[in-house]
Amino acid sequence: SSRGSFELDLGDAAAAIAEYSVWKGPDGTLVLEIPHTFVPQTHRGQGLAGVVTEAAFHYAQEHRMKVLPTCTYVAGLFLDKRPHLASLCISRSLLPETPEPATLPE
Repeated sequence: SSRGSFELDLGDAAAAIAEYSVWKGPDGTLVLEIPHTFVPQTHRGQGLAGVVTEAAFHYAQEHRMKVLPTCTYVAGLFLDKRPHLASLCISRSLLPETPEPATLPE
């Protein structure tokens, strides 16, 4: 599917989530857009959004994808604390106005 989420099971049917969409980018590169992260109120303040977002970035890096961080947390605080991951990011301006959906590589 071109949409889904990376999830960290927190027990009690709760999960920290980084939602994603996958697009075809420039030169055939796949782009992993992260538009939203969520951590249940009872689990906030423990760095769990960072853990699940790092998993998404690691996946993108392993599969030679670029990351489009449209979530304000990812584009701001997350990358501010992890400047070494900024090289994986792509600007929205480099994608077509209506990008073509793609699927995650196996």
